[in-house]
Amino acid sequence: MEVKENNKTLDQLKDELEQLATRNPRELLARSARLFPALTDDAKRRLSYYAHFGPFDVQRALNTLRNTVKQAKQAIKAERAAAADNPRPAKEPRFSLLSDPVNEQLDLFADHSRWPKRPYCSDDKTASKIRGLMSAIKQPYLQANPPHLRVWSIFDVDREGGGLAWEGAGLPPPTWAAINKENGHAHLSWGLSAPVLVESPELRQGPLRYLVAVESLMRERLRADQGFGGLITKNPAHPLWRTLRGPQMFYELGELAEYLPGLEQHIPKKKERVEEVGLGRNCALFDALRRWSYKHVKPYRQEGKQGWSAWVSKVNSKGLDLNGEFRYPLDGTEVWHIAKSVAKWTWSKFDIAASDKRFSALQSHRGKQGGRPALGEPWADMGISRRTYFRRVKSGLIVPADVVDK
Repeated sequence: MEVKENNKTLDQLKDELEQLATRNPRELLARSARLFPALTDDAKRRLSYYAHFGPFDVQRALNTLRNTVKQAKQAIKAERAAAADNPRPAKEPRFSLLSDPVNEQLDLFADHSRWPKRPYCSDDKTASKIRGLMSAIKQPYLQANPPHLRVWSIFDVDREGGGLAWEGAGLPPPTWAAINKENGHAHLSWGLSAPVLVESPELRQGPLRYLVAVESLMRERLRADQGFGGLITKNPAHPLWRTLRGPQMFYELGELAEYLPGLEQHIPKKKERVEEVGLGRNCALFDALRRWSYKHVKPYRQEGKQGWSAWVSKVNSKGLDLNGEFRYPLDGTEVWHIAKSVAKWTWSKFDIAASDKRFSALQSHRGKQGGRPALGEPWADMGISRRTYFRRVKSGLIVPADVVDK
């Protein structure tokens, strides 16, 4: 730790402090930090107070700097003595700025299985192109997570200083932060060592709900965009962005959870809809769409290959309708991606014969158990709606015919 401290330095600083405090308080802190790298947090807070709330007391500021220098010298002496007795390697920086992000970030793409084979990409947020991975990483925007998997937990922090939002949120450093050089907005991404299946009929609800809780609380702590789905992100290997790298490539979900007290309150209950908690719109749309498709794929498959295009179009149309029910709708590209996945699976793997057989067995079982006799449509005879009919029955204004007969 280097400390530049002598009377001449303090005298030079004294002449500048009053001018800086009046002309540019922020520069006061920057100037002090350059002259005194050992400034403690307490000293910085005091200088900030002196700089922003007048009258500015130069002597008190200088006394703070002198005390800080004295403490720093003592700390350096103690550190050197300890290092001589017990040498240890230097600590790895928590976060670093990459001077050449195009080349230094390519290690993120070394394992191709963690990225889509043909991701969406483009030079704007629409990401309307589909290219091979090595071609896509030349674009400013690209799809980060493969279909059906959550490999990277990505958050959109739309405010100045977004690249360091994790510090104020008390979270571990992200794998990378891609920052807009003009306004400081950023995408923060944490790599998951064990990717979580989020879109598939075979997905396990336990890991998904755990992931939902972790991402929900992280989004809340970061004050990140609630409408961001995480499909398209700023490419960390593109020179358009200022890229920061954390010391750790991947995290276990349990490791992230250690930084999130109160996480259990964000875990959705078994009967609670996952999309109401966070991750979720993609998962919710996939789940609702696949359930709908089981009931409607049969006539299209009976047409053979000619029905495929019409089926994909129908599923996408239904997906857009369901997406409109979300408070923060997904981008059309994401809806198309999910709709195509559902259409393909139900077309090729859904066993219609087995489904019909299960339905017939269920109906037979219900018939043997007995049930309510058919009501007919008495509301039609009365010239009222079904809803009005039952509301009046409940209030006693109408007595059903079967009750009168009894």
